[in-house]
Amino acid sequence: MAPALALAGWCGFAWYVFWQGTVGDPVIWFDSQSYAVVAGHPLWSTGFWAGQRPPLTPLLLKMVNSSTGFTALQSLLAVAAWGLLAFTVGRLVPGGWRRVAAAWIVLAFASSTPVILWNRSVLSESLSLSLLAFLVAAFIWTARRITWPRVAAVVLVSLALAATRDAQVWTVGLLGLAVAVVVGFHGYRHRRLSRRGAS
Repeated sequence: MAPALALAGWCGFAWYVFWQGTVGDPVIWFDSQSYAVVAGHPLWSTGFWAGQRPPLTPLLLKMVNSSTGFTALQSLLAVAAWGLLAFTVGRLVPGGWRRVAAAWIVLAFASSTPVILWNRSVLSESLSLSLLAFLVAAFIWTARRITWPRVAAVVLVSLALAATRDAQVWTVGLLGLAVAVVVGFHGYRHRRLSRRGAS
């Protein structure tokens, strides 16, 4: 019963997010024009990869070649990202109604106006939020059990997040610093315990 309720919640969430992100015309902002300008450069040019905007949003614009396609694509990414995070958080709590409640709380947050209002906009905000949700989910899976595929997922999503907005470079940098501190601390503690055991 609980998995069916969780799936029903995700299906309702998926419909709402995709409908909200694709109903009506895409919202074009002043900054949207600058992303379109970068997307207009050849793919392997300096103007594309080192232009006035980070390259990921222009890359998606170039792939879909329309504002309507872009908002549909970023809405689908939002559905996938927040759905994965809801599933991941749900696995952290005991089964039954607690798991359903945890998943639904994540989906309710992802359905709030400050999150979904960007899905219809030709900007990088929606993509940035979706990648942040992917990154949190990847960190949780990696923290539970470290494997090379999970570490690779964290690295790839971090690089993608850094390529969405200039400010996210600092986010990824601080996360990397935090991980380095935790890994260094655990390594130091392990070496101390090993020396104590040897003596």
